[in-house]
Amino acid sequence: MNDFYKSLLGLHTNSAALRAGDPEVKTRRLIAHENPGIFAFLRTKEEKGVLVILNFSNKNANFSLDPINGKFREIFSCKQKDFSNDKSFEMDAWKYLVFEKL
Repeated sequence: MNDFYKSLLGLHTNSAALRAGDPEVKTRRLIAHENPGIFAFLRTKEEKGVLVILNFSNKNANFSLDPINGKFREIFSCKQKDFSNDKSFEMDAWKYLVFEKL
């Protein structure tokens, strides 16, 4: 199994925010006002969270998302991002980001 699927399966297994059928899990769509080609959502349960950002555009995108706070780790690159201070993104066309709240 390649690293992509291992990362996704590990996130699914370990994150309370991805538990199906749990009435305490909240899903919220986030709007990237500067770019309609961006689809983003945040799933949360208590202090746990998973943020998914998809660029469904054939163009590179610069945008920001509100309201997100806290420190997250991108599950494929392991890079950390503190959304309390930095809510801006640069994404290539057709790319995706998946973050887990720390």
